[in-house]
Amino acid sequence: MIKFGIRQSFDRIDQIEDRYGDVGVPVEVALPYYWDIYESVRAHLGEIAKKIKSYGTQVLSVHAVQAPITDERI
Repeated sequence: MIKFGIRQSFDRIDQIEDRYGDVGVPVEVALPYYWDIYESVRAHLGEIAKKIKSYGTQVLSVHAVQAPITDERI
């Protein structure tokens, strides 16, 4: 079975409802692309997941932040 959806990204927590609230199709949740932006939302990932679930949005996958694996912050 193949499921199609859209890749939906966000940079700030206040964008979650607009981006995932009423999309009507399955999504890939794309976490903030740059490490410095991701760091500010990382502590809120549980809250973000609860919000997306509360909208009834089907999540196909989560696209993680991209950072070098040699970065000492990981």
